[in-house]
Amino acid sequence: MKHRISLIEEVQTETTNGFKQKEWVEVKKTWSDIHTYQRSKKVENDKEFEEVTIVFTLRYQTINKNHRIRYQGKDFIIQSVQDKTFEKRFLEVSASEVV
Repeated sequence: MKHRISLIEEVQTETTNGFKQKEWVEVKKTWSDIHTYQRSKKVENDKEFEEVTIVFTLRYQTINKNHRIRYQGKDFIIQSVQDKTFEKRFLEVSASEVV
């Protein structure tokens, strides 16, 4: 595991003017292996773009779909979290980049 990633979550804060705003805040840094899993092309609003699904393999920890992963300044939406061996040693997290 040689890639440094951050787990982030959305929190609601209040500005000095009293307005509420949402922002993504780092919860934890951890190490991960990263593999490209799938590439697909999508058309949305008459624009074509490529969606890449990445699999992050990390040590077992509490993580859910409300978190996101930040890697090299890019945010990734978590699609699934799996403990494939049921040994509570590693997690495989499938995620796609926020566009």
